[in-house]
Amino acid sequence: MQRILILIFIFLLGLNMKQPTNNLESEIIINKKSYKYGFKNNTIFLYDEKEDKHYSDNINIPDDKTILCMTTGDLDDDGTDEILLLSSAKGKKYGNDLIIYSTVIENETIKCGKIYKNDFTNVKPWEIKLCDLDGDNNKDIYVGVYKSTPMFDKVENRPFFFNWNGKILTKKWTGSKLEHPLESVHFYDIIGDSKEEMIVVEKLENTKEVISIYYWFNFGFIKFAESNSYYNIEDISLITQDDIKYISLNLGRKKHIKLHLEGNKFIENISLD
Repeated sequence: MQRILILIFIFLLGLNMKQPTNNLESEIIINKKSYKYGFKNNTIFLYDEKEDKHYSDNINIPDDKTILCMTTGDLDDDGTDEILLLSSAKGKKYGNDLIIYSTVIENETIKCGKIYKNDFTNVKPWEIKLCDLDGDNNKDIYVGVYKSTPMFDKVENRPFFFNWNGKILTKKWTGSKLEHPLESVHFYDIIGDSKEEMIVVEKLENTKEVISIYYWFNFGFIKFAESNSYYNIEDISLITQDDIKYISLNLGRKKHIKLHLEGNKFIENISLD
């Protein structure tokens, strides 16, 4: 079968930027059909279930810019995902523009159309993700920023949240003071209420880190649970075993910890590979 190549030319230079994965693990939905995509040699490859490739040259990033962070999701509930990305100057840790693209397949070619662009330079964005804090199937847009706020003058990592009304972003929550400084953010329905909680790696004053769960309550977040403290949490993920949801922590040196909730308490299981 003829294989048609999808290439979206993206320059991914810079030591401080978050590098997208080269593995075909991320998915995008176009016309209610799932495709996997991955990065290789500064190129995005999209594959269908038969690993047929498709081609697109519609995302144009200026030569002096690169992609800092990218995610996909269905913002308007039409069965097709949009592409959301942060662009940045090459080699810079923080982003400039937040850009949203529509996607469609025409004659076996992916077409991407820019539907939104806004300059976020002043808030120093470093990450973008989608979540559903309300459980209403409308995507909330999380942007990790590095700034002070009117109530807290210390410059640090903060989670900002926005809604998409089809034309512009509107603020959902930008108060953004958590109990401890923010290291990374993930979104899982760990409580089982059809809403995604904010799972946060937070840094303590003694350089250890904790996993905290915050859930959305009307106009802000309430902290639900906090783990024991650990050194060097390299990665976290959500796994399900025997119908029990666990937050899996990679602590390096082949040490893994699984956490599950009983009420609002974390129960810890340690394993050494």
